[in-house]
Amino acid sequence: MLLGIVSAVMIPSLLMAREKAKLKGTMKDISQISTALADYVTDNAVTPAQNGSLESGSAFFEALTPFYIKVIPPQDQWNHYYLVYCGEACNGQYGITGAQEDDYLVVSLGKDGIRENWQYDPNNPESGLFILNRQKDYSRDLIMYNSSWIRVPRTH
Repeated sequence: MLLGIVSAVMIPSLLMAREKAKLKGTMKDISQISTALADYVTDNAVTPAQNGSLESGSAFFEALTPFYIKVIPPQDQWNHYYLVYCGEACNGQYGITGAQEDDYLVVSLGKDGIRENWQYDPNNPESGLFILNRQKDYSRDLIMYNSSWIRVPRTH
């Protein structure tokens, strides 16, 4: 009986800890990709072409590695491909409008790999912040726009 009680308490805690580690690793990857893009834009005034799923060996990878970033992880910690939109390809993604050739968006679709129906509000940039309360909160998208988090947990 004691083993059953301990299991009932410990297993959910272990699962949450595992998901939190994946979340933090994914956030780190997104930050590194965004930093590489910011550095590329500083040197070139435009982003490399990219519109959607990261593909190893693509022109995007060639433009950034190894000078701006040693290795680009194509997938998040849940094994879903990152989505990267550069330049005007950002327009229409998550409600973003007015993107120019030096803008970029880096996205993880979270644990479930399904795109959220969330829209960015430039008048209220904090509207994309959320609190991790439940297991399903790990399925929320993680989004960085021009090196600023627009969809991310409040506390991480």
